[in-house]
Amino acid sequence: MSPSLLPSSICWLPYAGIWPEETGVNHDMASSQISTTLSILAEIGEAISTGLPLDDVLKRIVNALIRLIPPCDSVSIALLDPDRQTITIRASANGLGNAGASRIGWTCSIRDLPTVQTILATSTVLYIPDTHASPVWRPEVYPENGALAFVGVPLTLQEEVVGLLFVDFFDTDPLTDEARYTVLAFARYAATAIHSAQQQERLRRSEERYRVIASLTSNAIYHWSPDQTHIKWSGDIDALLGYPPGGFPRTDAAWWAAIHPDDRAMTKAAWDAAVQNGSIFESEYRVRRMDGTYVHVLDRAIHVEDTTPQAMIGAISDLTNTYDLTDALINSEVRYRTIFTTALDAIFIIDQDGIIVDANPAAEAMTGREFGKLLNSTISSLAVSGEMDQYVDALHAMHEQSGFRNREMHICRDDGSIVHVEVWGTPLGDHLYQLVAHDISAQQREQALAAQRTAELIALSELTRATTSGGNLLDMLNRALPGAMSVLEIPVGCIYLREGQSQQMRLAAYSGVEDNGALPFAETLPLSAVFRGRATELSGYVRILDSADLVPGQFTALQVPLVSDADIAGLVIFAETRPRIFLAADIRLMDIVGRQLEVGIENVHLLDDLERLVDERTSALFATEMRYKSLIEQVPGIVYTAASPLTDLTFISSGTDDLCGLTPSELIRSKYGLLASVSSDDKQWVRELAATTVARGKDFDAQYRLVNARTLEEHWVHHRARRVLDGTGEAFWLGLLTDVTKLKELDSLKSQFVATVSHELRTPLSAIKLRAATLQIYYERLSDQERLDMVKRISYQADILADLIEDVLRLARLDEGNVERVIEHVNVIGVGIDVVEELQPTASQAGLTVQVVWGDDRCMVAADITDVARIWRNLLSNAIKYTPSPGTVRVFAGYVTLDATQQVVASSLPRDCLIVPAGLAAGKWVAGVVQDTGRGIPESDQPHIFARFYRGEAALTSIPGTGLGLSLVHELLENYEGAITLRSQPGSGSTFVFWLRAIDDEPSSLDQGQRHHESRQDTE
Repeated sequence: MSPSLLPSSICWLPYAGIWPEETGVNHDMASSQISTTLSILAEIGEAISTGLPLDDVLKRIVNALIRLIPPCDSVSIALLDPDRQTITIRASANGLGNAGASRIGWTCSIRDLPTVQTILATSTVLYIPDTHASPVWRPEVYPENGALAFVGVPLTLQEEVVGLLFVDFFDTDPLTDEARYTVLAFARYAATAIHSAQQQERLRRSEERYRVIASLTSNAIYHWSPDQTHIKWSGDIDALLGYPPGGFPRTDAAWWAAIHPDDRAMTKAAWDAAVQNGSIFESEYRVRRMDGTYVHVLDRAIHVEDTTPQAMIGAISDLTNTYDLTDALINSEVRYRTIFTTALDAIFIIDQDGIIVDANPAAEAMTGREFGKLLNSTISSLAVSGEMDQYVDALHAMHEQSGFRNREMHICRDDGSIVHVEVWGTPLGDHLYQLVAHDISAQQREQALAAQRTAELIALSELTRATTSGGNLLDMLNRALPGAMSVLEIPVGCIYLREGQSQQMRLAAYSGVEDNGALPFAETLPLSAVFRGRATELSGYVRILDSADLVPGQFTALQVPLVSDADIAGLVIFAETRPRIFLAADIRLMDIVGRQLEVGIENVHLLDDLERLVDERTSALFATEMRYKSLIEQVPGIVYTAASPLTDLTFISSGTDDLCGLTPSELIRSKYGLLASVSSDDKQWVRELAATTVARGKDFDAQYRLVNARTLEEHWVHHRARRVLDGTGEAFWLGLLTDVTKLKELDSLKSQFVATVSHELRTPLSAIKLRAATLQIYYERLSDQERLDMVKRISYQADILADLIEDVLRLARLDEGNVERVIEHVNVIGVGIDVVEELQPTASQAGLTVQVVWGDDRCMVAADITDVARIWRNLLSNAIKYTPSPGTVRVFAGYVTLDATQQVVASSLPRDCLIVPAGLAAGKWVAGVVQDTGRGIPESDQPHIFARFYRGEAALTSIPGTGLGLSLVHELLENYEGAITLRSQPGSGSTFVFWLRAIDDEPSSLDQGQRHHESRQDTE
């Protein structure tokens, strides 16, 4: 590898090196290495020359480097985007030769890559022998890489970096001379591949633009090669010759045959000459159309330089309209002669030698020569001394370039005076030319003055724009100062601003200062400096500074104070670097500049005040809006505004997703609004009710069903809306939708409950009345034992009736919060013993076995003993009621300790019967378990089993009850911050577990149980 491939500049970095130019280095690689490298480079060169896609070429390069420079960890090639200041990995391979798919396409900002910044700053190869010791290595860019050494090579073409080559190594300082030259060689090929791909892309875009232009032009565009007989047409050749699309043959023979016989030889000769000489082809001739008529065309063609043999690309234009206009031009000759004689501008008709053959009266007046003197004289005879070449050049332009326009020249009158004219030259045919001269002497002076005034107006306009654009005060002054200086065409300027209400001004902006950094202005000036210099009668503010000491290094200056609210706010100084006399116009312009800058300062202050006021109002408005939105969100339902009760929504609060399955924005965009979600059964009458409401001017009030578009669930809503007026007097509808589905369900449940309770009340009452009537009628006939049995049955039915009534009253008191409780330390097991003893006869009569397993005889809780008894009684009676004979009811109670993750740490109960509720706090709990072998609860009923009045489908038909027992247990436990859980499977029974917080106490459990037993006996 030639040493010329090494970088020409050397840059050393702390802890990192750029390869130096070593002396005495052996540049010959081992023969096998050279052979392999040259073979691979040849393959890559062939891939580049054959136009293989860039990514494929780069992939070959990185794969080759992986094989040639072990122990290499990875090789990557990135393309540089100088506009976005980013690099993008286009090819990558790891040490195993596999494509680094995770890295390909990875884009990173250059500012995040110190290594890339170093390479671009030096345009040299960066070698880091030890990445751990390098200040420019960023390991977090490739955290999974773990490279210990790094090589970065800029891919440069024509002194422009187009990409970068990165090589990572496993070992520190692993680079050999052979590997170094190999990397440089492949880097050169990578740069060549990128350049080739860019050139191909430019060619592709150029061809696309050519095709687009060719498709849009009305001309017929063709591409012809001398070694081919086929012509490639673009544009509308078929329309030009009257053929259907594609109808005209695409061969050169067909085209030559279509040319008019009289024009064919002339055109063929011109074409052959253009092909042989490489010149431009241009010819007018006639071509036969499909209907046999001929069309006049203009054919122009040029050579395509980059093809072999050289091809010709041409355009054929229809000249039919041009020839049709010839007669009209002839007929206009009379009109032209009229204009010629009456024109105010001088018109000269000259021949190819410049001899005047005709002139109009205006030409006689401009030249001061009579017509006879002008006739047959040369146009150059009008030239001013020293300007003969201008006339010769004008004559040549008409010969060779078909005329000229707007050329300023001078005409020497017969009396020697000079006329400044603007001349147009036009060929008339038959070797005649027309020159039109317009006197611009006075116009030129007016234009110069107008140009000066225009420049001043433009500069003042720019100054006005700068001072009215707002923003930071210093930024505004720096933007406005150059424009203010351009108004007076003065090179140096500065602006001082007063510091608060002090007597000092500080330099705030300056322009026109040299790059050496030395300021010609003082940093501060006293406030009295606004009165220095000499005043003029033209302005009460502007002063002229003649002394160089006032503005060091300057000859003279103008200054004007900046006044805000009748107080001096600053000072503007414009200085000239050469002697200059300030005219009256300069003084007036300086006064205007000062006033405009004063306006700018006032605007900035006003904008600052306005922004502050807007911020305050915005904050207040935002707070009001937040309060309004918070209030709306607290309303139990959905609030909306609309042009009608159901459609044309303008606002709607959240909550529509659950009811309608649509977001508020989707409902607002919907053409049908709320009506789209109304159930099909209700839609007609709801629409009619809304129309009637609007027509009568009444409030809208209805209950109907909405269908969720996603879940297809129906929800009952109570919809109320009223027409209101806003602050501007415009009317809109304000509505509220409340979900009353649960109320509807509650009404249904209450109706069911009333029917059930009525039935349940009638059953014991009927039994009591029947047995009481039997006692009354057959009292004398019944034995004492029969009378006693009858009384016991009446008492049993009365207990059932009392329990039913007590459940209903207890729930009512729970709802009202009027439950009177006596909280004491209660032994749950003691109460459970009493309840089991109480219900044992009922279980035995039902053919059931009650098994009791008490885990501890002191399971203490703080509760009302009556509530604990009711929990046991309702759960146990439920188990007895829903367990068919023969069956078993098991009762457990004991302590359970939970940790913070709700795992059982300790338990006196069998763990397989425990069901820990979600969200239960850590600590010690008392768990009561009632387990049966009954019919079980279907999975569909389990989520509702603790709801009031709810009874499963199986229980509704075969087992008496009100659906209040389990709901009462659930609500009692919630009052004590406890819980109840359920595990059930149809056909396998159910397990209920209630949980109450345990307390540390040592009272006698037998005493508590006795008290409960005695209280129970008293009630009986």
